[in-house]
Amino acid sequence: MNGFGTDTLCIDDIRTGRMARGIAVVAQRVYHRLITPRGALLNAGDFGFDIAGQVGKIHSPDYATVLESKIVQEVTKDDAVDVASCMVSVDVSSLSRVALATVTCITSSGPFTLVLRVDDVTVELLRMGGAS
Repeated sequence: MNGFGTDTLCIDDIRTGRMARGIAVVAQRVYHRLITPRGALLNAGDFGFDIAGQVGKIHSPDYATVLESKIVQEVTKDDAVDVASCMVSVDVSSLSRVALATVTCITSSGPFTLVLRVDDVTVELLRMGGAS
């Protein structure tokens, strides 16, 4: 076991009686960091990024590169994340911007990957790999 501990399993809703352990705790926390608007949590400092709000600002495929950098900057604020990378692909052809973001984080206990489908309103977690 690693030093990441145990927490209630809570991806998009709390799952009473189910627990996240180890690296899954970090993956869950990183996911919440990406979907929470900054300032939404009292006394949480600079926690939060609101990835859906960022996707709403996309007007060109070039912004995907900027968004990748911002996501990496945000997730590496978590002390348990040693290294992070991100790849964002964007469809700007429709009125509703849609992005697919793949975020890979490396911790002292190994890597995990989050795959998110994001539009300017919603975030859907498609996959949380490596965090069992």
